[in-house]
Amino acid sequence: MSSTRKSLLCSLLGVVLCVLAVAPGFAEDDADAAAAALAQANNPLANMTAFNVQNYYRPTLYGVPDETSNTTWMRFATGLGKWFVRISAPFQTVPPNSGSDSAGLGDIDGFAAYSFIQEPSATFGVGPLIVAPTGSTDSVSTGKWQGGLAVVYYGTFNKTLQGGGLVTYQASFAGDEDRADTSMLIAQPFWFFQAGGGTYFRTSAPWTFDLENERYLVPFGVGIGKVIKSPGIVFNIYFEPQFTIYHKGEGQPALQFFAGLNMQFSS
Repeated sequence: MSSTRKSLLCSLLGVVLCVLAVAPGFAEDDADAAAAALAQANNPLANMTAFNVQNYYRPTLYGVPDETSNTTWMRFATGLGKWFVRISAPFQTVPPNSGSDSAGLGDIDGFAAYSFIQEPSATFGVGPLIVAPTGSTDSVSTGKWQGGLAVVYYGTFNKTLQGGGLVTYQASFAGDEDRADTSMLIAQPFWFFQAGGGTYFRTSAPWTFDLENERYLVPFGVGIGKVIKSPGIVFNIYFEPQFTIYHKGEGQPALQFFAGLNMQFSS
């Protein structure tokens, strides 16, 4: 990794931490509205339009010395009545593989979850998932069409504690016959602890189980976030180091830095 890129990453992380520290949150005299906004700011099933930018930087990889990887996700989500739709596009940089270009657009995925429960205190949705082989190179694409299921739950237990989880499963059903089949299970538990004034602590590391290749990754993260409400938009900025507690297979991160910006747009 070049010194320029390292400097850029450190600068970005520094900006995130500074914003979390000094950004204005919610006025104390608007406590009810603040609590409601905080409760929904991290809700993946919130019935509103949102755009998210999230980045995972992995400075150390098991079994691959002197290499790093990075994934930037662009995510669009919107509520359509009882349905919640999310489309995600990854931009990836991975260690070089057999001379193939190691950076580019990865496979775009989307799911539509039907909300069987849609209450202020709890939301629960289930629906189909599809992944398109849109990757720009073999290194960042499976070359396969994949289908599966998404299950998501989010609960507001009180003004201080919110949590839930997102579980997805996807398997290949078509695509490049020369590429390996896929079978992937991802479980992402998440918890948010409100500290007041829009600041909160979080843990949201996804657990990835590549069942086809027997490659597994189970990290644990502890981070901080800040919710900033402005007219028409709720900004949610956060930073969460995630440490690997179990892995199987080379190329898995020993540590990854997760940072993001979520924007929810009120109608």
